[in-house]
Amino acid sequence: MCRIQDCDPWDFFRDGHRTARKEHQCMDCFRTIRPGEPYHYATGLADGRWDVMKLCQHCEAAAEWLREVCNGFLYGAIGQELEEHWDEDLTFRSKALGMAVLGHRRRWKPYKGDGLMPVPHDVKLAAQLVMGPIREQQRIAREVYEVRRDSDLPLFGAYVGRRQVA
Repeated sequence: MCRIQDCDPWDFFRDGHRTARKEHQCMDCFRTIRPGEPYHYATGLADGRWDVMKLCQHCEAAAEWLREVCNGFLYGAIGQELEEHWDEDLTFRSKALGMAVLGHRRRWKPYKGDGLMPVPHDVKLAAQLVMGPIREQQRIAREVYEVRRDSDLPLFGAYVGRRQVA
């Protein structure tokens, strides 16, 4: 589900925000980034090859969801990752994620009218609301494991009454 976990890190990476002076193409949704529109610019060296990536502000906001949930994202695979999370795990389903998936499919064009959909800034908040309890549960499990390990208690197994069942 999270493709970033199977990837090697960049040898060199630099990113930032720019304002378009000419037309560019978003490498994820493939829509045209118009002059005057802000966009995310990244360059890096991986596997002996330099790459330059450009994301529209909509795809960058959607990528924040993946950064929060998966601890990163792959350039060019944001839409597919969002759809996989939507389809495979009901835990992550929210209106914000659904709008991001739908917006990406439409290249951020509204159903009616011209222009673009609003930038989905609430997607990252939706991810934080979902991941908060999950991270808290993981933290508690880690603490219980450390206490059991340090106290020479069995790390696994259940207790029934006063005796351990393996």
